[in-house]
Amino acid sequence: MTEVPDLQYYKTAISRNGGPIAFMLKENTFFFGKKDDTKNYIFIFSSYGKLINAINLKEKIPSLRENQKWVAFHFTEEEDLFILSDGGELYFIDPKTGEFRDKEPIKLRQQFQINKLVDSRFDQQTNQIVLRNCVCEFFFIKNIQTNPTQIQDFQKSSYLEERGAEDESLVADYILIPAEKSGSTERELLVADPDEGFHQLFIKPGYVNEGAHHKDLSYFSHG
Repeated sequence: MTEVPDLQYYKTAISRNGGPIAFMLKENTFFFGKKDDTKNYIFIFSSYGKLINAINLKEKIPSLRENQKWVAFHFTEEEDLFILSDGGELYFIDPKTGEFRDKEPIKLRQQFQINKLVDSRFDQQTNQIVLRNCVCEFFFIKNIQTNPTQIQDFQKSSYLEERGAEDESLVADYILIPAEKSGSTERELLVADPDEGFHQLFIKPGYVNEGAHHKDLSYFSHG
């Protein structure tokens, strides 16, 4: 890099307590008239702005696809950096050395090679993560650091699947409610409806029916 990059074009991962900080170029980003010398690189800086590591993903992952999409790019609570591909391949990186923790990627589920992952929601304090795939199915991992392959499925919603198939960006807002903060005392996922209200999804088994669609919060009002 010969100049300071415009950070609006980069994904950012920030470790707890403010550092280190990592940057990776967003997918489908091109700079006209400039040499693309940051593609497939992860840059890790200290909290004081000093460059610690520049990791060439193409060298670390020889099979890396052109314009590979990464659906998660975060520091865990233990301050390990991890990246998760849309095909469900998980890599942990030591930010100090730039080395990968495992020789081979951790493959979460074979089905993610078919129904690709689209995005995720990660909580750094607990290492919990929610994943969404291209057919609007949602999945939960309680601790991606210690048990990444222990994946639970949320209830499905045929309505969300139908709308998501039209345009995956229509179903983009969702939030995990921890069991201790849930009125049902169970972990639940609230997914914004593209048209009105939201969908309430619980983790299976135990809830075999489809998730409920609520137009407003009246269902949760008591008395």
